[in-house]
Parts: sequence; structure tokens; C-alpha cells
Amino acid sequence: EAHEGHLLSACGDGSIKLWDLGLRHNPWRAFTEHSKEVHGLTWNLVARETFASASWDGTIKLWNPLVPASLVTWGEHEGQVYDAKFTPHSATGLASAGGDRTVRLWDTRSARSSAALVGHSHEVLSVDWSKYSPYTLASASADRSILLWDTRRPNAVIAALRGHRYAVRRVKFSPFSPHQLFSASYDLCVGVWDVTPGRGGALRPDMRQLHTEFVTGLDCSLFAEGLVASCGWDRSVQVWSAGVPGPPRR
Repeated sequence: EAHEGHLLSACGDGSIKLWDLGLRHNPWRAFTEHSKEVHGLTWNLVARETFASASWDGTIKLWNPLVPASLVTWGEHEGQVYDAKFTPHSATGLASAGGDRTVRLWDTRSARSSAALVGHSHEVLSVDWSKYSPYTLASASADRSILLWDTRRPNAVIAALRGHRYAVRRVKFSPFSPHQLFSASYDLCVGVWDVTPGRGGALRPDMRQLHTEFVTGLDCSLFAEGLVASCGWDRSVQVWSAGVPGPPRR
């Protein structure tokens, strides 16, 4: 985001709230075009004045925080859209995860998606781009798998990572290593995967049961290598080190 004090929140009533941490009275702005729950938000990491939203109303919208109406609306998914992520390698590249079992690729300059990635057997719940390879994308699904894609060849899966016992709710590439991937699942576990090319995730993942209910969120520190935070329905946030096995740090 262009303003370090700006924070976005996705709401169950279909609204998006923009908060300014420097203001006393918030939210600073509300966007209310979605008709159902907003389930994903992503800042553009290159064209930092824009963000995108993914909603259960089946649409993805592109926004500028200074403009009250959305700039573009896309509606090709059949059913809910659970996630959308801008690539860190381009100002216009976007991927989305849909309840129709597809991942779609978008160029924000176009009114139509550029490709549909088909490989999951159930709803796709999360996507994330590699920070080191501009064409590598991961998707996580209710079918318990994580798929790795080369977006230049959308008809083929690079690797299928299996090890979770229930739906994989979140997937995240490490910001420090091109070979490390994290996942959060409804099986109460977080996973640490080695995705070195050629191994195809064949190495047994490091599975850690840090929560007592569904794990729904996961993110990596951009400043401390290996530091990861996860959250779940147990109302806890666990902060842990990917390089140190055992219980979370706090």
C-alpha cells in the first residue's frame, strides 16, 4: 500500500473498511458494492495505489482508496471467490481462488481472465505467488491438496503437495526462501513444505499442531527470517519459528 498507516478490513456484510492509523476517528472510508461477504483483500505491491477484493457474491473488484466506486469488476467465477492475490512481479497480474474449483489469472487492463487453472477437485480457498519466481503460483483447496503451477503452462500442474487431512485454508510462500512454503489447515495443523524444483514436495512436510481448532490464517514476517504467525478458531494467534521444531515461541 502507498500509505504505511492505511489498513483494510474485509467484512461479512459485504463492505470493505479502510482505516487510517493516524486518525482519531475511523474507519476513514467504507466501500459497499459487494452484496455478500468479502473474503479476501490484496494490496497491489507494484502499483501501490490500488487493491483488489474477492467476495462470496462471485466477483473480484479493483479499487483505488481515493475513489468511492470500484475501478473494475470481474465476475467469471461460478460461485464464491475466496481469495485474490496480486503478483509481486507485475503491476497488473492477479490470481483468484474460486468455489468453482478453478484458479483464474487476470490482467487488470483486461475485462476477461487470461487463463483458468483446473486441477483441484473441490473449492479453491487460497492462492499465493512465489516472491522469487514470477511464474510460480500455489493454490490450496478443500480437497486437502496444495498445487504448484507454472502460469506460462496453465494446463499442467508442477507438483501436488499432499499431507493435510482436511481442507487447506491458507497457503503462503516464504519471503526469504524460494524453496519454502507454509500452509494452514482445518486439521488443526500448519505445514512447512520444501518445494525445491524436482522434488515435487516429495519430502515429508513438517506438520505442527499448534491450535486446538481449525487453523484459518497464516502470515510470514518480512523482517525476521522463519518467523510465522498463525490464527484459528481457538481464538489464539501463535507466533513460531519455521526453523525451530516444537511449541510456538509465544
